[in-house]
Amino acid sequence: MTSTEKKELIDYLNEIRDIDKSIENKKRLIDEQRDIMYSVQSIQYGEYVQHSRELRPVEKKVLRFLELSEQLIAQINELTDAKIERIQYINQIEDLRIRNVMECRYIRRQSWNDIISDLHYDKSRIYQWHNQGLNIIYKSRLNRLE
Repeated sequence: MTSTEKKELIDYLNEIRDIDKSIENKKRLIDEQRDIMYSVQSIQYGEYVQHSRELRPVEKKVLRFLELSEQLIAQINELTDAKIERIQYINQIEDLRIRNVMECRYIRRQSWNDIISDLHYDKSRIYQWHNQGLNIIYKSRLNRLE
């Protein structure tokens, strides 16, 4: 694996953080839109006779909310699939120590110092396992892409 390929692989794994943030933003947007929808004028319970096929403003807002929600949920599902793909590459690492380093770094998003402290190994050993993990994932991705 070249240094460029290594950097690309690290960027690929670091996308888990960006994916999580994007999912969080989309969920927040759904919640905000739901709040707006519920803040529309209350429904009148008197007799209402509709003389045309045109939707009332409340109905239009509900439909727009449902359409937006469907789009955002579809995007969340795509992002979740992308995240799962990255996690599966990490989970297929058989060596528990290497997998722990990769999980701490990319799934739990820990700093190197926190990983060293949590796993109780020296920095050079952690970096060695990290590089081994990158090589395992690199080979696995090559095999899957072929």
